[in-house]
Amino acid sequence: HEYSLRFEILSRFLFAKDAKIGSGGCGYDEHLGLQAISQCLDPLLAAYRDARARGEVVETEVEIQALVILLLLATSPDLLPSHLAAMDRELLRSPRILGAV
Repeated sequence: HEYSLRFEILSRFLFAKDAKIGSGGCGYDEHLGLQAISQCLDPLLAAYRDARARGEVVETEVEIQALVILLLLATSPDLLPSHLAAMDRELLRSPRILGAV
C-alpha cells in the first residue's frame, strides 16, 4: 500500500497542475485521484495502528504520516485536528511530523 500511496500522491502532484492549466491531454481526474489515495491510506493506517498495538514499530510510518498531514492540509484542513488527535504521541514528537505541521 505504501508504494501505491506514493504513486498516487506523485500522480496528483504531476498531473493535477496540468489539469488546472487546461492542457487537456493528461486526463487526470482529481476526484478519482483522491479516492485512490483514500483506498490506499485506510488499510495502511489501520495496519500501522495494529502494529503499534502489538508493540511493533514500522520504520516508514513517520514518513507516511507526514505525507498524510501535508495531503490533509492541501485537501481537507478541517480533518487535520482529528487525525493529529488519533496519532501516537511518540509520532507527534518526530521531526518529520513537526516539519509537516
